[in-house]
Amino acid sequence: MNSNILMDSFELRSTCNLLTKELNGLVDKTNILRLSIDIELPDVFQGEPGSLLKAIKEVTRHVSTTLINGVIDIELLLQGLSGQAVALRVAICGQGFWKSKAYGQNKLSHPFSYPGLVIHEKIKEDELRYEWIEYLTPLKGVDLLREFPFSGKKTLIVEDNEINALVFSSFLEEWGCETTVVQNGAKAISQMYEVRYDIILMDIHMPILNGNLATKKIREFSEVPIIALTGSLEEKDMQDAIEAGANDFLVKPVSSTQLFHILEKYL
Repeated sequence: MNSNILMDSFELRSTCNLLTKELNGLVDKTNILRLSIDIELPDVFQGEPGSLLKAIKEVTRHVSTTLINGVIDIELLLQGLSGQAVALRVAICGQGFWKSKAYGQNKLSHPFSYPGLVIHEKIKEDELRYEWIEYLTPLKGVDLLREFPFSGKKTLIVEDNEINALVFSSFLEEWGCETTVVQNGAKAISQMYEVRYDIILMDIHMPILNGNLATKKIREFSEVPIIALTGSLEEKDMQDAIEAGANDFLVKPVSSTQLFHILEKYL
C-alpha cells in the first residue's frame, strides 16, 4: 500500500486480489475462482475491510462445497451512491455440477449471519448465487468518469454468433479500441496477414475452422495475445485452448468487467 494512504483505509483491488489468492488454496481444487471488480468503483476506501472480506470468504467457501468442476465468480459491482458512501453490490456465483443430487432441488438455507447484512440466496438448475449490498466510504470524492488506456488498440473478434460479436465490439469501441469482426478461424488467419492486431478474442467452437486450430496456425507467425472464448465449463476445453497457444480464456457470457480486466492484463 502506498505510504501516502491513511492507515485507516484500504485499497479495494489489491485487498481483494490478496483474498482471492488465499481462497485459491481453500476452495475445492476442481473449481476455478475468478474475481471481477467494477471498473467504475473507486480504488481507496476509508475504514477496515474485515467484515467485507469475512463475508466474501465464508460465502465463497460454502459455494465451493456444493460444486465440482465449476467456476466461482466473485463480483464487486457499483450499485450506486448513498450520501457520502458507495453502495457496493457483492455477488458470488457458482456454476458447475452439484456434488450431490440433493443440492439445487431445495433451498440450501445456509445461515450466514452478519450485523446489518442481508445475504440473498438464488438457485437455478446449475447455478448458486449469493448477493448483498455493502456501504463503503471512498477516501476521496467519487469520479465515475475514467479515461481508458485502450485508445487506438486494434482488436480482432473471431465469433460466429452475431449477438456475441456485437456485445464484444460495443464494449471495446466504448473503451477506444478499433475492432474487426470475422466469423471463423480461416478468416481470422487471413486478417492476421493483412493487419497487425494488438489482441484477438477467439471463439473456440466455429464452422469451417475452429478457434483452437486457428490459434495454432497464428502461433506459427505471431505472438499476439489470444483470448479463447468458450461457453463450456469443461476443464478440458479450457486446457485445449491454452495448449493450442491461447494466453487466457473467458467463459461466456462475459461481463464488461471481466473483459476490461483481460484488456488491462494484455494491452
